[in-house]
Amino acid sequence: SGPDGYHHDDHYTTAYDMMLISLYAASFEEITDACSTYTYYCKTLEGEAMGWLNTNPLLAKNGEYYCPLVNGLKTGSTDIAGKCLCTTAEKDGKKLFIVILGAPNVDMRNRDMLRIIHTFFGNCK
Repeated sequence: SGPDGYHHDDHYTTAYDMMLISLYAASFEEITDACSTYTYYCKTLEGEAMGWLNTNPLLAKNGEYYCPLVNGLKTGSTDIAGKCLCTTAEKDGKKLFIVILGAPNVDMRNRDMLRIIHTFFGNCK
C-alpha cells in the first residue's frame, strides 16, 4: 500500500523495511507516547468531546490479547497485505521490536505476536 493505506500494485514494503521504519519512529517520544496510549479523549475548541481508540489489541487492558509488556506500535491491513502489526515490548530494560505481515486474520496475528513475546520474555506479566 501507499502512504495513504490503500493498495497500489507498484508499492510494497518488506518486514525489514517496516522494522527500519519502526526503529526510527520509536526514536521520537511523541510517536511512542501516542502509540502506547490505548484511549485518548479531549475536547475541541468548541467544547465537543472527541475520543480515539488504538487499534492494537495488545494494549487493551481488559482485552483477550492484553500484554502489559507491549508499548506500541502500529497496526495496518489491506485485503491484499493481510493483517499486519509492528509491536514494541519491553521488560527489564530489554526492548523487542516485532513485525508480522500478511496474517489471514487479526486473531492469528495477535496470537502469533504473543507467542513471539512469550518466547523472548516469558509470560506477559
